Amino acid sequence: MATLLQTLTLAVFLLLAIGAPIRSAEAHARLLSPPARDPNGYCGAFDTGLCPPCGNKDKSQANPAAATYQRGEAIDVVWPRNNHPGGFIRLSVVPFSSAQTFDDFAAGTVQFSCHESGCKSGFADPNAGDAPGTPVDGNHCATKFTIPSYLPDGQYTLQWLWFGGASFFGDLNRGQTDYYGCHDFTVRGGAAVDVNAKPACPAMLGGDATSPDTSRCKFFGTGSPLQCRPDGCQGSYKDGKPQPLLQCLASKGANQPTTAAPKPTVTVGPTTKVPVPAPTAPAPNPTTKVPAPPASTKAPAPAPTSTSKAAPSPVPTKEPTPAPAPAPTSAPAPAPAPVSGTNVQLFTDALHGHAAPAVSYVASSSRPFQVYVNGKLNGDFPDAWSAIGRSCDVQHNQCADAVNRGQSPAGATVGQCDEQNNKCHAKIAEGVAAAEALTKKN
Repeated sequence: MATLLQTLTLAVFLLLAIGAPIRSAEAHARLLSPPARDPNGYCGAFDTGLCPPCGNKDKSQANPAAATYQRGEAIDVVWPRNNHPGGFIRLSVVPFSSAQTFDDFAAGTVQFSCHESGCKSGFADPNAGDAPGTPVDGNHCATKFTIPSYLPDGQYTLQWLWFGGASFFGDLNRGQTDYYGCHDFTVRGGAAVDVNAKPACPAMLGGDATSPDTSRCKFFGTGSPLQCRPDGCQGSYKDGKPQPLLQCLASKGANQPTTAAPKPTVTVGPTTKVPVPAPTAPAPNPTTKVPAPPASTKAPAPAPTSTSKAAPSPVPTKEPTPAPAPAPTSAPAPAPAPVSGTNVQLFTDALHGHAAPAVSYVASSSRPFQVYVNGKLNGDFPDAWSAIGRSCDVQHNQCADAVNRGQSPAGATVGQCDEQNNKCHAKIAEGVAAAEALTKKN
């Protein structure tokens, strides 16, 4: 016991000694409720490629029969803030039988909401992390989603996509790449089908922890999906509507009504009910029913019923297929001259040909801990903890992307990449100790 206490005390001392922040665990927003097809959730627009639109589980592992809703029924959609400020949540619906591409989901957009809807903003600084002691997934944000009356009976997939967020490994002035997940469900009964009820443009349910203004949200960067690539993009905080909605309104000459997201009472998992704070001036909605998660996420998807029909024509505004990560507007800084002993990434195990990149310490820089990938600066950080974490995640992203593209050895799985990432993060404290030794030398 004494040895354990001494070790913990030393770790805290080292964190303070090199200026590493003591904060809640860094994590990303993900779809908590209704149940996601891929419950692990951390799947997004990585630097080297795009995670599939519904995560690492395709339709063969989906079960749309596990959740049934009626037209006009309102459901609670819940995700955690997890230390990340700003951004938009896009909710889209496509037929389960569709190809479910990024273009399909962009065309099937039903509504936009604010990322920080119904949850607490940062502790002390609105853009900062959650309050000390907040567990991962503990600060719940939420919005209401009403099953559109223009959807005929049948099977569908709801995509949840978060974009325009910030806080790149604790750096509040850099953007966070997009993350997304899907929920599969069946529509049966309810309001009469009205194919003419589809609006010209998606709805906007604004209002967040920064402002109750129902017409806008706080966001970082361009306000467009799949644009913050590479992860940690440059930009600034703004308030407004998402770019796809602005483009739709401009092209259609539509007046877009906006409403505040109402107060949901959320069922996350089979039994735990979590009250979510309401934004200012909530609007009433029908009673909510949230289905329990399916018994097995690997159950094969049933064939669409004979009454299933294709959804009406998609939302006119269409986003182009995501292009590869854009090149930086200025040439990347040259790699620092290698100096023996400057790599503070101590996890050296490779998996399927992918290793965590080195973390260099450059004493002359105001952001001395730098991660380089293929000779290019991938990220620079004021503290070792954030830089080493980024290095671990680069390995994970490259590993998972290769598996998804079929470029890994036979039998390789994303789960193996996840396990490797956990091992890498477990070595961060040792790297922090090495960084502390370097700072003393310089």
